[in-house]
Amino acid sequence: MKSFVLVYERPTGKLSYEEFAPGHRPEAFARRAKLQRSVGPDAEVVVLHAEDLNDLRTTHRRYFERAGEMLRHMAV
Repeated sequence: MKSFVLVYERPTGKLSYEEFAPGHRPEAFARRAKLQRSVGPDAEVVVLHAEDLNDLRTTHRRYFERAGEMLRHMAV
């Protein structure tokens, strides 16, 4: 599985991420630690593991969609 380091800015919904190849989990966690020291208190920095980015879009939708979009999906 690949590792992804996501930085999610809660107030704006801005998302940035870095992808790490399978077998590079230690590097992903090191990157997360470095980023965590440089972002503000309103940002989340997480490491997630998945086969690809599309899987993360499904399992962790809140990072990829704004609140209104999520509510529309729930209403269906």
